[in-house]
Amino acid sequence: MNQDLFVAAIACLLGASSLLAGIMNWEWCFQLRKAQWVETRWGRKGARLFFSALGLVLILLGIAIGVSGQLRRRQESSVGRVFAIGRLSF
Repeated sequence: MNQDLFVAAIACLLGASSLLAGIMNWEWCFQLRKAQWVETRWGRKGARLFFSALGLVLILLGIAIGVSGQLRRRQESSVGRVFAIGRLSF
């Protein structure tokens, strides 16, 4: 498995869990120490919005990493073909 795709998948999974925690109001998620800090600072509604926004950002980051990794691999493979064809033509 490619490293870019692995990182993209992890970011999307973490983002999906954070998004679902914010939408579904999972109590176990908001009992974590860092989540309690956000909740005491902004209240439960603010914490839910924060974790939902964090989830969306992580999902978008994962998509961007996956797409850029695919584009880079395609670019590297097409450059290699051009050089190979160029060597054969000499």
